[in-house]
Amino acid sequence: EIRNAPFVVRVSGLGYRMSSPQRPHGMVAAFGFALNGIAWMWRTQPHLRVHAVITVVVLITARIVACERDEWCLLGLAIGLVLAAEALNSALEALADAVHPEEHPLVGHAKDAAAAGVLMAAIAAGAVGLAVLWPRIMLFFTAP
Repeated sequence: EIRNAPFVVRVSGLGYRMSSPQRPHGMVAAFGFALNGIAWMWRTQPHLRVHAVITVVVLITARIVACERDEWCLLGLAIGLVLAAEALNSALEALADAVHPEEHPLVGHAKDAAAAGVLMAAIAAGAVGLAVLWPRIMLFFTAP
């Protein structure tokens, strides 16, 4: 890490990033950074891939049972909540590992709390998914 006002340059196994006026700004750059983050998560975070598979199953099921617009909105918000929580958890873990690579109780607590946030989001999303999809699935299989 090289510190020099007004910017910080970090070189690590995660790549080269510069926080300074030289770093590109604007909406296009922001989308690029976000897409880089998604690609990094896809490559390195197995739980994101699990969430993606569950998302596909939920979306296919919602399509088959003909969910209404408000139900699609609820499912989309629930899915987005889980994926956002997973992204924040992954970011916190990567940052914690970079800043404090050796084990430390407070770093462990922070990582555990972030993982708990993902679990709480996933439980809430599961409840929404069941509330929305279960009645429609039952109707789908029992309708004449």
